Amino acid sequence: MIAESVGKNGVNDAQDIESVLSRLVQLKVISSEEGEKNCPDDVAAYIYRYQGMISNRPGDGLIEPGKSTESNLIQGKVAKTSPSLDSPSGEREAKSKSSKEDLAYWEVLKKIPATKAGAEAILSWGDHKAAKAFADICRIKRWDLLFAIFQQQDPWDTDWMAREVIRHLSEQELAQLPKELRAKIRAEVGSGWVNSDEEVLIRKLDVVGKSSNSDQFSAGGLVSKSSERAGTKVDVEARALALEKATEYVDKNPGNTYAFSSPPSPPGGKVDCSGLMRAAIMAAGYPDPFFDPITNKQNPGVPMEDGSGTWSNGVALLVSHPNWVKKPLEQVISGDMVTFRTTRSDHKGEDGKYDHIGIVNTITLGADGNVERFTFVHSSSSNGPAHGEYVLAKPPSWLKASGAYAWDNPVK
Repeated sequence: MIAESVGKNGVNDAQDIESVLSRLVQLKVISSEEGEKNCPDDVAAYIYRYQGMISNRPGDGLIEPGKSTESNLIQGKVAKTSPSLDSPSGEREAKSKSSKEDLAYWEVLKKIPATKAGAEAILSWGDHKAAKAFADICRIKRWDLLFAIFQQQDPWDTDWMAREVIRHLSEQELAQLPKELRAKIRAEVGSGWVNSDEEVLIRKLDVVGKSSNSDQFSAGGLVSKSSERAGTKVDVEARALALEKATEYVDKNPGNTYAFSSPPSPPGGKVDCSGLMRAAIMAAGYPDPFFDPITNKQNPGVPMEDGSGTWSNGVALLVSHPNWVKKPLEQVISGDMVTFRTTRSDHKGEDGKYDHIGIVNTITLGADGNVERFTFVHSSSSNGPAHGEYVLAKPPSWLKASGAYAWDNPVK
C-alpha cells in the first residue's frame, strides 16, 4: 500500500500520503474534506484517530510498510474495541464480547468515587491504562470523576491527561463533551510549552464544532488554571469559541489574505488583524466589539497624546470598547487580547502601541508565576491569519507587545 512511512516523524512521500488518505476516506474514518488535507501533521492526527478505533492501546500516529496499522488499513478493519456504554444494550453487547478483566475495568470506571483518592488511583494505573481510562471516562459521561482528576495539583498530570483525552477520542466524541469541559481541556493542553505533537492535538480539538449539550456538566466551576491564577472571572466558553474561530481562519488561509474588510470576511477570505479579532469575538456570541453595546454607536477610539485628535484605526476602536479592561502583560491568560508595536512606518498610537493585535492562545509560566512566553493568533500583514509566539524577555525585532486586555469583562 505504501512504500515509506507516513504520519508522525515519517518520510511522508506525497504518493504514500495520498494512498493513506484515500483509504481512510473509503473506510469513513475521515471525511472527504479531511481527505484533501495532506499536511503531515493533519495526516498524523488522522492516523492517531484510526489507531484509536482499532485498538485499546495508544497509537503512535505512524503507518509503516508491513506493520500492523498498514495491514489493518488494507484489510479494512474499522471496528472499535471500546464499546459505548451509553445505553443498556451497549453495555450488554460489551459484556458479551469482553473478558472478565475488561468488565471489571468498566465497573471500576462507573463506580470509583469522584474523590482525590479515586483520581489518584486512576493516575497510578500506569501511562497506557490511565491514558485509555481518561477517554473512557468521557465515553460514560463521568464528568464528576474527570473533574476530580483535573483537580490534582501536579500540572504535569493534568496537562498529560488533557492530551490523552484528545488523542483517544474521535472528533465526533469530542463534540459530545460539554463545551465548558472542552475549554478546560484546551486550556490544560496549551498551558505549557507546545511541541509539534501537541499542536496536532490542539488542532484536532479546535476543529470540533459547537456542542449542543453544554448544560450537561454539573460538577461545577470548570475555570482554567490560568483564569484562577489571574484572579479574574472570565467567560471560559466564549474564549474557547473565539480561539476556535481564530484558528479556523488560520487553517483556511490560502495565503496573502491580509486586507481590511468590514464586516470581516469569513475564514478563507481577506481580513486584517482587528477584523480577525472582531470575527473571533462575534463567533463567541458577543456583539460587534467595534460598537458600544449600550448605545450601538461606534467606539470613540483613543485620544492622541498631544490632544490633536483621536486614534481611530481598528486596534484603537477595539481597546476603547467600554467593557475592555487593560491588565499587566505578565498576567495574560488564554483568550486575552494583546496589542503590539510593529515596524510599520505609519505608527498608530504613542510609540505604535496600537499598530497590531492578536488573541492569546497558550501561555508558559516562569518560576515566579508570571508569564514568560505566549503563543497567539493574528493576521500578519505579510500573509494573513497565522500563529505566532512571543517571549517577553526576548521579543522579535519586528514586534513589541504594548498592552493586554480582557474583552469579556464584565462576563456576559
